[in-house]
Amino acid sequence: MIMTRRKALAPVYFILKNHNNLMSIKCPLDNSTDIKLERSIKTALIIDKWQKDDIDVVRFFTGLDEICLYHCLECDYKFYYPFNLEGDNQFYQDLQKFSWYYMDWKWEYEQALRQVLPGDKVLEIGCGQGDFIKKLKDNNIDAIGLEFNDQAIKNAAPKV
Repeated sequence: MIMTRRKALAPVYFILKNHNNLMSIKCPLDNSTDIKLERSIKTALIIDKWQKDDIDVVRFFTGLDEICLYHCLECDYKFYYPFNLEGDNQFYQDLQKFSWYYMDWKWEYEQALRQVLPGDKVLEIGCGQGDFIKKLKDNNIDAIGLEFNDQAIKNAAPKV
């Protein structure tokens, strides 16, 4: 089964004043405040790169000059801030034009499959056309996926 979600509501954990004054940014995995700024990326650069492929992402960065990549020193997780940045149905439909985006099999599927134990339940967030979900189910693993792209959901339905 593939489930769709129209708009994510991310919890508000963070207040960012500037890079030298991290007020309350916490790691989303362990709630640690022991984090380090790895780098910041100007949103104009991201917008420009996507525009070269005829994909408009301006709507995702309204009022935002940069996004930041942080590293939690407690759990080693890296995460982007702000958390409310996400693609929408149109963005993922635009990505369909790239052969590399919705591939039937990717190397990371094999890696993830090795991690799943009998009896585990798997939630794949961003399951695309359901190829990994199908592989999991073929191996008798209880799996479900979430996907934004309406067309990918339609393509996944016969598989899962």
